[in-house]
Amino acid sequence: MGVHKWENMGLEYELKDVRDDDDDDLARAAEIIERHGVKVFNSKK
Repeated sequence: MGVHKWENMGLEYELKDVRDDDDDDLARAAEIIERHGVKVFNSKK
């Protein structure tokens, strides 16, 4: 995500080898955030 923006500016996109988060990654992140008392809303739930 965002690769084209960087390429259009003539810059190297340094995160090109980082994979996108999947549903499990997002669920784990939501659990961590909610443990700290912040309500997380997810349209996929």
